[in-house]
Formats: sequence, structure tokens, C-alpha cells
Amino acid sequence: MEEELGLRPEHYQVLKHGDGYRYEFPQQHRRFKKYVGQEQTYFLCQLTAPDTVIRLDLHKPEFASFKWINPGDFRLDWLPAFKRPVYQQVLQDFFGAAVPMPA
Repeated sequence: MEEELGLRPEHYQVLKHGDGYRYEFPQQHRRFKKYVGQEQTYFLCQLTAPDTVIRLDLHKPEFASFKWINPGDFRLDWLPAFKRPVYQQVLQDFFGAAVPMPA
């Protein structure tokens, strides 16, 4: 959380976590022909500080901005196709949100 968002443990509370979410990289995304995919752990957190503590520029930035949305408003077409099934499952597991796969 600190590396990605500049948040320290006192800024949030972990409510739930889930692991074992996996996807494989398409051939053109495989780094050094060595890594074939990722297994990720996701955390549902509640921000306990004002969102002004979020800092996207503290480390090597991976994000340009952030926006709060309802889980059901998340659109899978914002993601590369190979990541969509994992995000669809995470949204279902954490929020009960049935987010349809793009056509």
C-alpha cells in the first residue's frame, strides 16, 4: 500500500483478503521469456484517513490518478483481456458484483 499509494498501516484497515488469483501472460508480455504469469493476493481495505493522504508520486509511479467507484460500475474492458477473468472473480468474491465480460 505504501509503494503504490503512499499509505501507511495507520491509514487503512484490512477487512478481507483472498489469494490464489492467477493469470498467464500472453506470449508478447512475457518478460525475459522467464515469467509466464502471476499469482496475486487481493485485499479489501477501508481507508480510515482522508483520501488526501493518497500519494501516487512517492515511488516509481504506476498510476496517474485515482477515482472512487462502486464495484458494480467497474468495467472489465478497462483491462487487458488476459486479466479480465481474474478481476471478474475478485469483484464477485469481494463484493458479490456480477460484472459482465465485454462482448
